[in-house]
Amino acid sequence: MLTINYLFISMKRNNIFMKTILAGVDALNIEDLSKEKIEEIINDYRKGLPVKEIVKKHKIYLALLYEILRKYNIPLRKTEKQKMPTHKRKKKAIIKKIVKMYRRKMSIYKISKQLGLPTSTVYYILKRQGLKK
Repeated sequence: MLTINYLFISMKRNNIFMKTILAGVDALNIEDLSKEKIEEIINDYRKGLPVKEIVKKHKIYLALLYEILRKYNIPLRKTEKQKMPTHKRKKKAIIKKIVKMYRRKMSIYKISKQLGLPTSTVYYILKRQGLKK
């Protein structure tokens, strides 16, 4: 059983090694990189170069890039998903507007035209607010 497990692990490592060669990746871990190369990667990240470009330019894996950034305490840039709170605030403001307009006896059609939203969205929001059944 031990030889079978060893053979499987050995094949798995060779597979990873072959994929690495085929992908054109030069380094698998931080130890494979020189200090100058690491500094260059960090500088590119700080300049705002997209992560995909950095990975391609320096021929490293994405996981290795993030490992470098973690090791050298480089703060990660915010992604679009992390910027959602402002979007949620806008969404709440729109919901308040829709409710206010509806309570002033404005039709769903007029609300949708005035706010540039589909009538189905306005209806859905009103339904979620308990104003429509």
